[in-house]
Amino acid sequence: MKNQVIFIVDGEFMRDRIFKMKAFFFNGQGIREHCLRHLTPDEELSKILFYDAYPFMDKGEHPISGPIDFSSTDLVKRKHDFLRSLRETPKIAIRLGRTAWQQGEWQLHSKKMLALVRREINMDNVTADDITAKIRQKGVEWPMICASMSTTSPISCL
Repeated sequence: MKNQVIFIVDGEFMRDRIFKMKAFFFNGQGIREHCLRHLTPDEELSKILFYDAYPFMDKGEHPISGPIDFSSTDLVKRKHDFLRSLRETPKIAIRLGRTAWQQGEWQLHSKKMLALVRREINMDNVTADDITAKIRQKGVEWPMICASMSTTSPISCL
């Protein structure tokens, strides 16, 4: 009998890492295949526990371009497509938290910030694309998996 393996995946961490490495196409099937490559011959995939968050869907006021409806952005469409691909992929269980944005929290792209600090550019060189909303993932409970020979049970961490 092969050992059953459960992968616990932090969606945001994995997304950032895979995009930087350009390791594979980041969708449900790509994640499953990536996990399968890490199994030894005496192991088989039991489940992939994928933790992520719903996309941010509210409205806000961009400091340069004005009103913005986050629910109509390409990012939200891509996130919904991605979550659908996870749901359609065998052996992936999804746990979704929420995203939060404190109105008025915006972030200037680091390259532009550095150029401003070095006085290589001034604020006239900053465009709406250089400033993004600082949205954070919140509310995903991280389980600890306790496994014995044939059972696994999630336990909420306090």
